[in-house]
Amino acid sequence: MKCQVTLILLFTFYFDTYAQIQVSGHVQNTNGEPMAFANVMLLSVGDSTMLKGDVSDDKGRFHLHHEESETGLLVVSALGYSPFFQSISSGEPGTELTPIILSESETELETVTVSAKKPLVEKHSDRLVVNVQESITMAGATVLEVLSRSPGVFLNAQQGNLSLNGKDGVLVMINDVINRMPLASLLQLLEGMSAANIERLELITHPPAHMEAEGAGGIIHIVMKENLDEGTSGDMGIMVGALRRELFGANGSISHRRGKWAINVNSSYNHLRNIQVFDNTFMARPSSSNPVDFKSGVETIQSNKTLQFRAAIEKSFENNASVGAIFSFNNSFQPVANLGISYYQATDSTLSTHLNYLYRRNIHNINAHLHYIKRINQKHLIRLDYDYLDLGMNAPSTYDHVRQYGSGESERVKMDIDSETPMSFHIASMDFETTQFKHLMLRAGVKKTWMNFENRVDAFEGEEPDKLPIPAISMWATMKEEVTGAYMSGNWSPVPGFNLNAGLRYEHTITDIQREEVSNYIYRDFGNFFPNLSLEKSIGEHLGLMGGYAKRINRPTLNQLVPAVMLFNENSHFFGNAELLPAVINNYHFTLKWKNASLGIEHSHLLNSLVRYQPSFDPQRDVVIYNSQNLEHHEISSLNFNAPWIITPFWDLQSTVQLQRNHMKASHMGAYLWHTIYNLHFNLNNSFDMGNGWSGEMVWIYDSRRNMGIWRFSPISVINFGIRKQLKANQGTINLSVTDILNNHNLLLSTELPYPSFSTTFDLYLRLRGIRINYIKRFGHSKMKAIKVESASEEDKKRVDL
Repeated sequence: MKCQVTLILLFTFYFDTYAQIQVSGHVQNTNGEPMAFANVMLLSVGDSTMLKGDVSDDKGRFHLHHEESETGLLVVSALGYSPFFQSISSGEPGTELTPIILSESETELETVTVSAKKPLVEKHSDRLVVNVQESITMAGATVLEVLSRSPGVFLNAQQGNLSLNGKDGVLVMINDVINRMPLASLLQLLEGMSAANIERLELITHPPAHMEAEGAGGIIHIVMKENLDEGTSGDMGIMVGALRRELFGANGSISHRRGKWAINVNSSYNHLRNIQVFDNTFMARPSSSNPVDFKSGVETIQSNKTLQFRAAIEKSFENNASVGAIFSFNNSFQPVANLGISYYQATDSTLSTHLNYLYRRNIHNINAHLHYIKRINQKHLIRLDYDYLDLGMNAPSTYDHVRQYGSGESERVKMDIDSETPMSFHIASMDFETTQFKHLMLRAGVKKTWMNFENRVDAFEGEEPDKLPIPAISMWATMKEEVTGAYMSGNWSPVPGFNLNAGLRYEHTITDIQREEVSNYIYRDFGNFFPNLSLEKSIGEHLGLMGGYAKRINRPTLNQLVPAVMLFNENSHFFGNAELLPAVINNYHFTLKWKNASLGIEHSHLLNSLVRYQPSFDPQRDVVIYNSQNLEHHEISSLNFNAPWIITPFWDLQSTVQLQRNHMKASHMGAYLWHTIYNLHFNLNNSFDMGNGWSGEMVWIYDSRRNMGIWRFSPISVINFGIRKQLKANQGTINLSVTDILNNHNLLLSTELPYPSFSTTFDLYLRLRGIRINYIKRFGHSKMKAIKVESASEEDKKRVDL
C-alpha cells in the first residue's frame, strides 16, 4: 500500500495551462438537410499535419478537441460537394460554430486518393500498437508470425507458450472479444490466419479496469480490417512461397455501408507445410537408482490447413441506438508426422528405439456475438453484449516404435491415444458510460462468464485383438467455471495535457474440476479486487510523462491442470499439475515520452507465478515429465526504449530496445533454486522509399538468453527483408519477402539442477527461412458519399495530402 501511495504522490504534477481547440458544429446541404458521414479534419496551418479528425453523425453533428494548439485549419468535405475551409483559434471549451453549409460541386468527383502512412510502432500510455499493414515483411505472413516479430512478444508455438514483456498468462482478444480457446489450440489457429486481414496489433501491457483482470502478462488485441466508407469496397490477395516445403494462401475482404446498414465480410485460407528437427537429451544421476543418459533426434513433417471466415453486420436507428452481430468460423487441421531415433543408456542396459508416430490435431470453433448500443442525450451510453463460443478439438495420435536392446533382442511397441475436447462458453456483459460531469468520464459495468470443458483421453497398447487400455494415460475430466466481475472507472482531464484514469474491478471465481472416479478433484471459490491507476502529464509541446499501477490475475487452464497427455518420445511425457494455484501480479510503470520516442521503466512482482513445461525426473520409470509449476518468488524489472529515426529523406528506422532483469526462486525436485538473469531485446525496422512505387524493408530482431522458469533459452538473431511495388492505375500491390535470412531461428532450451544431479536440453530447429510473394488488389466504387481517412485521430499523427 505504501508503494501505491508513493506512486500517486510521484505523479502529482503542477497543472500548467495550455492552449487548446475544442469546437462543435453540424454540417448541412443547401436545402438545410443534415449531412451524415461528412469528413471533418483539423490541420496544422504550418505543415498540414492532421491534428484531429471526425466524421459527422446521422444528424450532421461533429466534435473536435485538440490540446496544445492555438490555431488550426478546419476542413469539411464530402464527395460531390465543394470543401469548406475555416481558420480556428483556441477558445473556451464548447465553442459552437454556425451551421456549415456544403454546396454541390459543379465538377463531379470520380475518385479521391488519401495518401497517408502510419508509423510501424506507436507507444501509448497502456499499450504498444503495431500497424501491421505498414510492414512489407509481414505481408503474406500468418498472424502467428506477426506476433513472433512484435516487440516484447516471446512465442514458442511448439510448447504452447506466449509471453509479453517476460510475463506469461497473455489473453488474446479479437475486435474487443476475448478468445477463450486453449492457448495451444489458439496458436495453431493463428498460424493459419492471414495477416492480410489484420489492421493492427495492440500489445496492452496495462489493461484498464473495464477489461478483464485475467492474464498476468496483459492482453494482445488483434484488430481486423473494416471499412467505414459509404458504398462497397474491399480487397483480395493471394500468396505463394516456401519454407522447407510449400506454403500458399488466399484472402478476401468486402465491406458495404448504405444508410443505416453496415456489413463486413472477410475470409482466408492458408496452407503451410514444413520440416523441422527436434533434439532432446537428459542426463540423470539420482542417488536412489542407476545413472541414466538419453538422447533423441526427431524429424517432423508438419502441415497446417486453416480456413477462417468472419461476418459482421450493424444497423443504426434514428434514436441514437444500434445493434450489431458478428459470426466467425475457424477450422484448422494439423497432421504432424515424426520419424527419428532415441538412445537410452544406463549402467545395466542399453536401448535404442526407432521412433515413428503421427499426431493429428483438428480444431473447429464457432463464435457468435451480439451487441446493443444506446446513446442517451449525447452524454450517456449503455451497451449490452453477449458472446457464445463452441469449440471442438480432436487430437488422435499413433505411436509405432521398434526397440533394439543391447543383447540384440528387438521389440515392437504400438500405442493409440485419442483425445476429445468439447468446450463451450457463454459471456454476458452490460456497460454504462457517462460524460455528464465536466472533464470527467465515468464507466461502470458487470460481466458473467460460464464455461464448460470436457477432456477425454483413451489410450491403448498393442494391436487387435490383444489391444489393452493404458490406465496411467487414459483419463476423463470435466471442468465448470464461473467468473463474475464488476467494475467502476473514471477518466479525469481537468486541464489540457493532464489525464488521470483510475478504476477498481472485482472478480469472483468458482472452479469445479471432476475427474473420473475421484470426488471433488479440484474445487476453488475465491474473489479478488483489482485496482488500477494510470496518469499522463504533458510538459510543453513535446514532453510527456506517463505512469501507473495495475493488479491482475492468471488462472491455470485445464490444459495445465488435467491435460490431454502428449508423448514426445518414450522417455519424455507432458502431464498436468493439479496443485497449481492462480498467479497474481502487481505491476508498476513509468514512461518519459519525447515526441514519438519513449523511455520507460517497469517493475512487476508475481505471486505464485505460473511457468509452463518445467522438467522433472521420475527415477522409478526413468522418464522426464514436463508440466506447469508455481514459482515461490518472481520479480521482473525492465527498461524499455522506443524511437523512430529519420536517417535520410528516404530511410526511416524504427527501434525498440528492452533490457530486462528476471529474479526468481523455484522449489524444484527438492531443491530451492535462485535465478537472476538479464535479457536484452532489439527490434530494428528499416524502411526505404525508393520512389516510383518501390519501397523496401529490413528487420533485425535479437533476443539474448532468456528464461522460462528454470529453462534457459539461447540467444536468437533473425534478419527479414522485403520489397514492395505499388502498381500504377490502381492495379494492386506486389510484396516479396524473405524471412530468417541467417537461418538461425532455433529454440535451444537447457536446464541443470544440482540436486539431485539432472540436466536436460530441448533443441527445436524451426527452419523458418523462407520466401513469400504476395499480391493484393483493392476494389470498390469510385463515387462515394464520404471519404474515410484511416484512424483519423490524434494518436496517428500522419500527414494528409489533399
